[in-house]
Amino acid sequence: MKKILLASVAGLLISAPVFAAENQAYAAFDAGQSTASNSCDGVPATVACKKTDTAYRIAAGYGFTRNFGAEVSYTDYGKARLSGTVGAVAVVANAGATAFQIVGTGVLPLSQNFSLTAKLGFASVSTKANATAVVGPFSVAASTSATNNNAVFGIGAEYAFTPAISGRLNYEDLGTIGDAATMGKSKLTSVTAGLVVNF
Repeated sequence: MKKILLASVAGLLISAPVFAAENQAYAAFDAGQSTASNSCDGVPATVACKKTDTAYRIAAGYGFTRNFGAEVSYTDYGKARLSGTVGAVAVVANAGATAFQIVGTGVLPLSQNFSLTAKLGFASVSTKANATAVVGPFSVAASTSATNNNAVFGIGAEYAFTPAISGRLNYEDLGTIGDAATMGKSKLTSVTAGLVVNF
């Protein structure tokens, strides 16, 4: 009888992280790398261009069932940057993106602690760009901005260390951002790792 009781308690403890995801609110913080994949297309060899930067996200969500939920988030995707010379002109430019997201989430448990995840929803992406050109003692600066309302999707994985704490890994695609007439367009993606706190 004692062995059966101990086994039952152990089983409940092991399965706790899975049950904790149902009817539960959570907060998350993610960090990783963003990529504006087309931002360096056509840049001359005399101009250095960096299309990746560090991304930071804060999020809050709710798991309605073990398999489905919703999440809202704000992410700073950092900036794509270029600097160099074009003929006699020295140029410096950067473009940064931030986004608010509202997504539905899906969870596929593969074990008591490990799950595959997915998300699908909408993102409002704000992009701000500025550039400076210098010729001798003269300089010209310009700035522009754009807002894109895009579909966003992502896939990832999550591991529950305890009923209250999980780690997660995410890949997301926010589609094409920017404006063709003023700053150009680029596809924005990110890969992030984060910590989830369940309440």
